[in-house]
Amino acid sequence: MCPEPEQLRPALDRAQHQLDSRPAEACRQHASAESTGELIKLEEMLSDAADAAKEAISIRRRLGAERDRDNEPTPPAQGSDLGPAAGVRNFVDGEGRAWHVWEVAPEQLTARLRPGTYAGDYQSGWLAFESDDGNERRRLPGHPRDWREFGAAEIEALCRDARR
Repeated sequence: MCPEPEQLRPALDRAQHQLDSRPAEACRQHASAESTGELIKLEEMLSDAADAAKEAISIRRRLGAERDRDNEPTPPAQGSDLGPAAGVRNFVDGEGRAWHVWEVAPEQLTARLRPGTYAGDYQSGWLAFESDDGNERRRLPGHPRDWREFGAAEIEALCRDARR
C-alpha cells in the first residue's frame, strides 16, 4: 500500500532540506587544508547529500504517480501502466518488486557531456530502470524504440537484460 501524498510531504521536505544544506556545508571545506579525518567527514556529507537526492527523487516520483492516477480520465489499456504525460512506466517483476522505467534520449546525454566525449553504448540513449525503493538502478542501451508498447513480461525481460 502506497502512503498518501500528505504522508510523503514531510519526508520530501526533510530530504530536500538535507539536499540543500549538505552540499553548502561541504563547499565551505577546503580540501587541501583539511586532515584525513576532515576529508572523511566531507565524503560523508556528500554521500548524505546523494542519499537525500535519491530519496527526494523517489518521493517525487511516487507523488507524481499519485497525481497521474488522480488526474487520469480513463484507466490505461489492459497491461499498460504508462502515465499520461510522465513517460515513466511502472511494473512489478516476478519477485514482486516494483520498478519504474523511462527513456533517456541521446540529446539528454550529449547536453551533459563535454564536446568530443564518447559515451560508448550509451551514445544513442538508454532505458533507465529504478526499483521503487530506490536501492537499485539499471540501464539498457540499444533498447527497442517501441518499448512503450511492450507487455509487462517483455518490460521485465528488458529490466533483467539491463546493466546494474
